[in-house]
Amino acid sequence: MKALMATTLLVSSLTGIGAVSAATETNTDQAQIRIHKRIFPAGETSTLTQNTGEIMNFGGKALNGAGFSIYDVTDEYYHKLGDKHSETEINTVISEIQDESISAAPDYATKIGNEITTAGEGVADFAKLPIHKGGQYAAYLVLETTTPVTPTITKKAVPMVVVMPVYKPGTTTINSQIHLYPKNETDEDQKVLTNQANFTEVDFNGTKYPNVSSGALLNYALTVNIPVNIAEANVQSFVIQDAPSNGLVLADLAAVKVGDLVQGTDYTIAATNNGFEIALKTDAPNVKQLAGQKLLVTYPMQLTASVDPDQVIQNKATISVNNQPGTDLIVKTVTGGKKFKKIDAQTDKGLAGAQFVVKKGDQFAMFKQDQTDTYLFDTWVSDEAQATKISSGNNGQLSVVGLANGNHSLIEVKAPNGYLLNENNRPTKDFTVVAGQFGTETIKFENIRKGGFLPQTGSIGIYAFVVVGLMLMGGAYFWNRKVKR
Repeated sequence: MKALMATTLLVSSLTGIGAVSAATETNTDQAQIRIHKRIFPAGETSTLTQNTGEIMNFGGKALNGAGFSIYDVTDEYYHKLGDKHSETEINTVISEIQDESISAAPDYATKIGNEITTAGEGVADFAKLPIHKGGQYAAYLVLETTTPVTPTITKKAVPMVVVMPVYKPGTTTINSQIHLYPKNETDEDQKVLTNQANFTEVDFNGTKYPNVSSGALLNYALTVNIPVNIAEANVQSFVIQDAPSNGLVLADLAAVKVGDLVQGTDYTIAATNNGFEIALKTDAPNVKQLAGQKLLVTYPMQLTASVDPDQVIQNKATISVNNQPGTDLIVKTVTGGKKFKKIDAQTDKGLAGAQFVVKKGDQFAMFKQDQTDTYLFDTWVSDEAQATKISSGNNGQLSVVGLANGNHSLIEVKAPNGYLLNENNRPTKDFTVVAGQFGTETIKFENIRKGGFLPQTGSIGIYAFVVVGLMLMGGAYFWNRKVKR
């Protein structure tokens, strides 16, 4: 367990150590300790700050929900102190008591009253604490005995030792209203797309996003801060969830890596809503050892044909402690696509059964068909024979999704039944993919119907047509001569 190594102890002056004499007695025999619980972002408590016992501008923010307990350690303090009187020796004794109290109050500590939880502005009051005990000035141990579940605390307050009497700074006046400022640290969980450098950033409605394609895995890393109190009774569950938006799914549940923890022994995992849910076993030794540390979770995601190129793709992770969700961690990306419609040139009727290939530069696209009339980009190949032939559906429509921004071409390689295709000059439509402009345009691709009686030039039918024509002309000639005779 980690504790903040800050100067948080208060000691009496050297003249106040030992037996209480009439000269040092004051009108009051009791003091109050007021706890001002503060929380800081990670790394902002490194500066040692001496409590003065007075109200201070200590920084940070007030933290409610922290439980504090006070213990009497007078006997052990004087036992350890013996006949030592120097300030260095006193601080050494106090440090020993602090070190022995990191995990829990030591056996020699006697609890006074009940735990008090900080409220309001992070305040907890311990009143009517005797300034002396058995003819000596009292020594008290102040411990954070309950750490809040939220926010995630990564470092908790160091144990504090208060030796009576506490004097007002620069005076010999005893301070009966003592103010202490124990500090906690919290850190933010983080989620990143680790292979973001592989994707170009593009503008989408005025914001830059990685422009991803369905031909690549999206590799995510989630850095989770494990609470310093993960092993304590008030932490009953710790769950990590990943819930992607429509069109994004976990590529492989077995590829999810949860630090060095062991599935089944240290955590359970299940596929949920195209993502996953990890539940740490808070009583597992390996999990307890992570208290106050970071856990790295990595996993691959991929696009599906249900992705909407007009929407930002969101991959959201949530960490919940005791079923209390924390801040959503969202990584956003965008992709592109295009819509087409194959039509009759004269009637605008949609035509099914036309086949096309998509080309970009000298590369041809391979697709996966996850749903009707929609094709999900897979990869680029140099050989057209390997390219996927995408087909128009019953209404002549087809769509391609999962493409990165750029210029492409749609080439017709097979006409619908009953329509012409010029093999020497294949119909081609150039189009540009722009993320966010999927639904703004449907490119129409016209076809001309074959004639009902005229054969195609160069076919066998033309010769039959010529022969029949010559026979008819010859018959007419001989019939005409016969009539004239």
